[in-house]
Amino acid sequence: MELTLQIGNMNYSSWSMRASVILRAFGIYSTKKFVIFDNFKADRTFKKSVLPLPPTGTVPLLNEDVLKTRQGQPLVVTNTLSIIESIVGREPHNSIWPRDLALRTIEPNLCAEMHGDFFSRFASNV
Repeated sequence: MELTLQIGNMNYSSWSMRASVILRAFGIYSTKKFVIFDNFKADRTFKKSVLPLPPTGTVPLLNEDVLKTRQGQPLVVTNTLSIIESIVGREPHNSIWPRDLALRTIEPNLCAEMHGDFFSRFASNV
């Protein structure tokens, strides 16, 4: 299994940092490809690097060489929480969620709320 994690500068992209940290924490090997943040306009290096892969044109993104889409393309997972769930599914013994059912139920919910709220606040200030 070959995983390629495309990330931005972790000093500026906490989402990239989170995905990288979770892979490292569980000892899951991945090739890291750094995408230069220069601008979010379509004609700039960043967007030219990431737009051909996922429809979102964002990082982080995890390229999976074993799992394929229905069209036979390598699976590309975007969004930190989706990357984490992908890793949990691949490595069930490495679950990042608590073993206690009540805590395991609430943890992803809290992460999703934080993740969604942060983006909506960010987007409204741009």
